[in-house]
Amino acid sequence: MAATERPLRADAERNLQRIVAAATEAFGRDGLEAGVDAIAKEAGVGVGTLYRRFPTKGDLIAAVMQARTSETVRLVRAIDEPDPGRALAAAARLVAERTASDRGLFDTLVAELPCAQTLDGMRSELLAALEPLLEAAQDADAVRDDITAGDLLAILASVARISPRFWDAPPDLWTRYLVLVLDGLSPRVASPLPHVAPPRRLAGR
Repeated sequence: MAATERPLRADAERNLQRIVAAATEAFGRDGLEAGVDAIAKEAGVGVGTLYRRFPTKGDLIAAVMQARTSETVRLVRAIDEPDPGRALAAAARLVAERTASDRGLFDTLVAELPCAQTLDGMRSELLAALEPLLEAAQDADAVRDDITAGDLLAILASVARISPRFWDAPPDLWTRYLVLVLDGLSPRVASPLPHVAPPRRLAGR
């Protein structure tokens, strides 16, 4: 906290915590399109109170999703597996699992929103965490050498949000397709990829 900032009053601090908790729940359940009015109602505060703390919806998204993304980055970087291929697989499963359970995190990876620049920064943090694991796996000839961290992140986001309702399947149906994806990254039977890799920003950004 800067020297000129005053600590929040106890009631203001409680309101802030309620807003962040409600927004985390709403974004995780409904994605980043969740309405501010509904979040304020869920938090038990007025919309004016919410906007005093977060002048725009983008500010609220940034506060909530930065915490979610940073936690994912921390967990990826904490993976302690000496085998490069297994380390990358562990990171892929971690990212997919967290994205499957949090629609807001999925939207952070792929959504087109007014706060796109902020979301791009969060994606870049996750890409930076995945890149050394991918490069190590490629150096060990465990993963084909023509994919990028951006390719991997786009694939994981797609796999994580496969809906099980069409197959009357369990909610962790995504794990089936994650195994197929990881097997498909093997260099042993790799076919040449069409097109060059997209730029660091995900396609569509």
